[in-house]
Amino acid sequence: MQNCFGIDRNSALRTLLFAVTLVVAPTLQPAEVSFSEVTAILARECVMCHQPYDAKGELTLHPAGAWNSLVGARSRQVDMLLVAPANLEQSYLYRKLTDTHQEVGGSGDAMPFDAKLNTEQLATIRAWIQQGAKDN
Repeated sequence: MQNCFGIDRNSALRTLLFAVTLVVAPTLQPAEVSFSEVTAILARECVMCHQPYDAKGELTLHPAGAWNSLVGARSRQVDMLLVAPANLEQSYLYRKLTDTHQEVGGSGDAMPFDAKLNTEQLATIRAWIQQGAKDN
């Protein structure tokens, strides 16, 4: 639904939520997140479509190779890194997970395709990226 200015309400709300995340989340200082916590989420929610032998979007998220597939790797959809360490705004993976990818020229659906990540899962991935996306 668009308002009188031609702005889609849902798109505006997603943008606002993303902006608030960028401002508020860094001040919360969560405990250090290990990549094993992130791989547990990826294994549970993403790997079924992003397996080494049949990776959708040519992105492998199997725990053994996920870090190399994500950190510092370029997106195939936009001129951004999938995960830019310590830079949430420039991490296309986070934008796909929060359905803000189209704002930076991305395409397709938000991920995961069939069920969105819950708040805790997103917070874990967000903290990991903000903390430098370490392979720990």
